[in-house]
Amino acid sequence: MAETQSGPTKFVQIRGSDYLYRIIQKIGYQYMTDFPSVGLPLIKGGSLDTYKSIIDGTADIGLVSTDMPEDLHKWAKNQKVDYTSTLIAYDAIDAIVHPSNPIKNLSLIDLRAIYSGKILSWKELGWTAGGEIKVYSQEHVSGTYVAWKKLVMGEKVHITLSAEIFNEDKKVANEVAKNKHAIGYLSSIVAIDEKSNRLSINNIFPTVEAISKNNYPICRGLKLLSRSHSGSEVKHFIQYCLSPDKGQLIIQQMGLAGIG
Repeated sequence: MAETQSGPTKFVQIRGSDYLYRIIQKIGYQYMTDFPSVGLPLIKGGSLDTYKSIIDGTADIGLVSTDMPEDLHKWAKNQKVDYTSTLIAYDAIDAIVHPSNPIKNLSLIDLRAIYSGKILSWKELGWTAGGEIKVYSQEHVSGTYVAWKKLVMGEKVHITLSAEIFNEDKKVANEVAKNKHAIGYLSSIVAIDEKSNRLSINNIFPTVEAISKNNYPICRGLKLLSRSHSGSEVKHFIQYCLSPDKGQLIIQQMGLAGIG
């Protein structure tokens, strides 16, 4: 009698940030159901650690939402590591406030002024009963921070030193929900899951349609990073993520904008 296979025989090591982890976890679970001979061990880590893990070979696939920093790109070149970036979805970064906050829309200029410390009170933005704004931000190694810095702050404007820093999107959501004068930012997928009070920016709400058409002003691409000469298992999983009736369907079911 032939032996029954009891578990996966091949493994693809994946690494990514907290909110990207949610996406690939769902796709990966379905993939391992369809292909039980392949295991997909998944490790959480910031964008910088993810890039490093691809360069040094400790991960097969990295989940990223920013471009590789120039210093790491040079390191990869020195190590003769060629890598490929594959776009699988689009996401937005939402600005969130406490449910009692009557403000529903901010301009990109307003956000920059709040996060640089130029606007200090909600009264300056029309909330007559509002007090001092409590600014919440994320760690500089976070892909969400990098995108926010680029798209909201720009190269020459820095986030105020009075901002309180958190290392996870969910923590930002939880703290904003506790403080009626707080403002924070996080990935749309987490904001939706946590039922956060999301704002329109420049009078555009971060709907899937607005994100897919790149109308919402704080959008980013979500990518899978791998070595250019990766094995067949890595390439097969990436293709699975791109498949309209597999990975892309799961991405759409999660409320994200796919690439199809």
